[in-house]
Amino acid sequence: MTTADCLRYRFSLPLRQQLRKADSPATATAQAARDGTTLSGGYAKNDPPTREGILVRLRSPDGFEGWGQAMPHNGILTDANEAEVAEVALDTASCDLASQQANMPLCDWLRREAGTQTSPKSIPVNALIFGATPEEVAEAGEVVAKSGFPAVKLKVGRGELQSDIARVRALREAIGSKIAIRLDANGAWQPEEALQALSSLAPFQIEYMEEPTAGLAAIAELASQSPIALAADESVKSVSDLSRLPRLGIPVAVIKPAVLGNLKHLLAACRQLVSEGVKVTISSAMDSSIGIACAAHFAAALGLTNTPCGLATADCLADDLAPPLQIAEGSILLPRTPGLGIAPAPEVLKNLRSCSQDDSKSHHIH
Repeated sequence: MTTADCLRYRFSLPLRQQLRKADSPATATAQAARDGTTLSGGYAKNDPPTREGILVRLRSPDGFEGWGQAMPHNGILTDANEAEVAEVALDTASCDLASQQANMPLCDWLRREAGTQTSPKSIPVNALIFGATPEEVAEAGEVVAKSGFPAVKLKVGRGELQSDIARVRALREAIGSKIAIRLDANGAWQPEEALQALSSLAPFQIEYMEEPTAGLAAIAELASQSPIALAADESVKSVSDLSRLPRLGIPVAVIKPAVLGNLKHLLAACRQLVSEGVKVTISSAMDSSIGIACAAHFAAALGLTNTPCGLATADCLADDLAPPLQIAEGSILLPRTPGLGIAPAPEVLKNLRSCSQDDSKSHHIH
């Protein structure tokens, strides 16, 4: 048991300005490719313009610094959820610190804690694609198809079903049959509407649909009738919710470590899901690069070398807490240095310091 000084910061990260415009997501995607970035992404006009969360730094007496970042479920930090979010960030910082002290990358430390082997050096990721029209979606799809991404993700349920069908058809035609398509409705449909949409979209070889309707019970009922595999994401509010998925018959779980937290318990829960036949995909919550790095290490600790993760999101932010991890040929590359292998830039901390809290407190770290 050691004692570490703790600093806690609130942060708010803006989205890229061009991605806030409802009429230009595909244009932004193409521009990102021309600029040499590897991520295709975009935002619709109703998404939040910022992502808010908590950043925690733990400094041990032996000179190591651990960093953790956590996000609330909806990306908006309030007085009501701040303490819970801070606990998630503190857990990640504790794991980062412990893995540095053990002189191991976080993914290897997590696997050692679970009694398993060395982690992979990279994790495949899906590209985000948004577009209001079939033409925009097709343009974005062509970009990512050339960049080596094994899967793409498209939001649906924000307009007429016929529009979604046209957009998904255009995407499939643009990327061909070998790249997986994942759809996400963010709970937009009522169950009856969702079943009609799923039946209409099934011919386009959809890997799975996230949150076609809201709530685990409603998703479970729909899963028994759906021609497309269904995934629970926002409806999973805690680690304990995950244990319900196999008996509910929900075949896919989208896991956000920066939201659910408690990495060792979460890792055990995910392993159990996999053993019971549930597909696990690790995703960011539009995190900073610190949160993305943590999620990438977590995915590596699970050994998800054949399941693309939703971690290609750093380019969606106009500002970041740290330099992003590199993405090449559709995979995110893991740092092989001890711990997370990533830390906030000094100039970022200067801007955050006025929001710091608990500067004089200490926390006991196992």
